[in-house]
Amino acid sequence: MKKLLTLKFGKSVFKFGLGSVVATVVDLLLFVFVFSPILSPFYAYLAAAAIGISVNFLIQKLFIFEMKKSVYSTFLLSVSASIITTLIGAFLIEEFVEWSILKENLEETHVKTVAYILVTGIRFFLNFFSKKYIFERKFI
Repeated sequence: MKKLLTLKFGKSVFKFGLGSVVATVVDLLLFVFVFSPILSPFYAYLAAAAIGISVNFLIQKLFIFEMKKSVYSTFLLSVSASIITTLIGAFLIEEFVEWSILKENLEETHVKTVAYILVTGIRFFLNFFSKKYIFERKFI
């Protein structure tokens, strides 16, 4: 039984990870090439994340989770959780781009990209467990 739960959890994390990669690529490209040149890291992150959140919800709805509630309520809860983790990410990215270890060793664009990747890793785990609960009403 434990192996079955571990396998099911692993498949769920793997599928979530693949969906997250697609949404994150969209998000990252928008952050680096569209919004970062014209906005501060905080606002560039929020703008790119707004689009990434929508892409991610569609992927999760279609391919990853089995919905236990209506699309409308699941969407509202999912977006609410994403807004919370995005705000956490926006504040973290502001801090990370100021880290002297990054600024001393990388070009400015690369500092923002590395900071973005660090924040995305943190958000991945926060989002997985919150979305698992929102869509399926269980954490594992």
